[in-house]
Amino acid sequence: MIGSLRGKILEKNAPEVLLEVYGVGYELAVPMMSFYKLPEPGQEAFLYIAHIIKEDSESMYGFADKSSKRLFLELIKVSGIGPKTALAVLSAMTPEDFARVIRDGSFQPLTKIPGVGKKTAERIVVEMRDRVSEWADPKTQAEVQQSGPAAPVLPETNQEEEEACQAIIALGYKPQWASAAVHKAYKKGMSAEEVIKAVLAAV
Repeated sequence: MIGSLRGKILEKNAPEVLLEVYGVGYELAVPMMSFYKLPEPGQEAFLYIAHIIKEDSESMYGFADKSSKRLFLELIKVSGIGPKTALAVLSAMTPEDFARVIRDGSFQPLTKIPGVGKKTAERIVVEMRDRVSEWADPKTQAEVQQSGPAAPVLPETNQEEEEACQAIIALGYKPQWASAAVHKAYKKGMSAEEVIKAVLAAV
């Protein structure tokens, strides 16, 4: 099983990344909270990998830090939660944010995530309640900081705003709504991570 990869980014098309390692290109699905921590194409990147092998398919998922990978693997153990929904959760919130939601016992923030209804959100809260204590630990925070640069502030270019918009659409939102929401957040000079949180909070 592949646990991590270091190589050159060839392509970034949210939420997918093509990472070249010794001449081999690996197609990775990456949650948006990790996607925005990656450097631009042509530069080197390191990602923790969740390598999922099934009878009829093989998929790889990349994460900027161990806590995100660990949460992904725990989420797909929850009844009714597949990799796509787990990625959506990790695109909407950090492991620390997720841990706070679970400890609060409130499922409403989870229902704002595409693909997560009320019953699914309640099930996540119940099944994950005993698994999240470590994600708020200061050591985990330090690990996240060491794994890569912080999410960059969106520069004032239409290209970057469009990239942020495409990332929100990739979560399952309609293009027109995503464009308006991203533009509003972008105007405030938010970081990419803050843009995603602001858009989901507006749902």
